[in-house]
Amino acid sequence: MNGKKVLYQEKEYILIHKYETGYCELKTLDSFLYKLVHESELVFLE
Repeated sequence: MNGKKVLYQEKEYILIHKYETGYCELKTLDSFLYKLVHESELVFLE
């Protein structure tokens, strides 16, 4: 699952890690900004 592109708040991110709690660590495509969001808020693009 790691490395997949996802959509969160109309922006593309790369999924870095999915935790057992359902939260996912995301990284922006063009910089090193990270976010932690629940998978229910994501749209998987791949």
